[in-house]
Amino acid sequence: MKRFWLVLAVLFAAGQSMFGFALLGPVNEAYQVQPISYNLPGDIGAPKNLGEGYRWNTRNVYYAMDANFLDYFGSNGVVAIDKAFAIMNSLSNVSSYSSNLTEWPLSSSRINHRAEALGLLDVKSLTLHFLVEQMGLAEPQRYTWTIRERDPGLACPVTALYLIIQRNFDPVTTHPSTYVNGTLYTYFIREFCTPPPVNIADAVEVQIDPTATDLSAVAELGIANGLFYTSLTRDDVGGLRYQWATNRMYVESVPPASLLVVSNNFPIIITSNLNGLFQAGLTNNPAALQALFPGLIIR
Repeated sequence: MKRFWLVLAVLFAAGQSMFGFALLGPVNEAYQVQPISYNLPGDIGAPKNLGEGYRWNTRNVYYAMDANFLDYFGSNGVVAIDKAFAIMNSLSNVSSYSSNLTEWPLSSSRINHRAEALGLLDVKSLTLHFLVEQMGLAEPQRYTWTIRERDPGLACPVTALYLIIQRNFDPVTTHPSTYVNGTLYTYFIREFCTPPPVNIADAVEVQIDPTATDLSAVAELGIANGLFYTSLTRDDVGGLRYQWATNRMYVESVPPASLLVVSNNFPIIITSNLNGLFQAGLTNNPAALQALFPGLIIR
């Protein structure tokens, strides 16, 4: 009987998926407040349930480097940005990949020890992280476990009750997941005892296996001095596949005082003052724009 149940347990473990992605969306739910670690400095959104995230509606995304960037980083900086976009553009039809996405690595980070010693961050890798974020993926490890309610939690030290939810989803089953790229996470509640009026608490993820890879997804802000990404990871692609599925639509109310600008003739910009050029691009074809702006480069 013991052997029988042991076989069942092994089969269950073998069939359990070990991956996860998190969706990013607007901070529009009442519980998503700073005291329980939402909408913190640097956040551009909050984790969402399935069907509630951001999704781009345009086929093409244009990018440019301004004068400050070019003066500081020069042509090497432009090459680094182009390499980050090339990784995103290398994605083919995401529905053609295998169901468990074995084509993609569980971790794509490498270390440059000289850059680490010099305290340097990789421009390409930072750009790739922000691109994935802009595509609608939140930090999967950060939101594997997250606080939904804290009661009362008004003073520190705190003795409180917590309601914990999951906002990390398996890319194959779309069920809530406690894994990110094969690493299993539990959590503990940390009360930071920050000065009033905001006393911040968080459900801090901890690896079950301390030797397992941590902060593996590009969507996770895990880049550090000397680290660089060679590609997206399995869970990054799984999240994008969910986002880009056929007929996946997210509907959101238009904020007050919004302005609709139709830019069908807008060209790819390399360097220019965007103000007048953008307005001219609404009604002029590329040839007319080059006549209006001598020296303009259109690719």
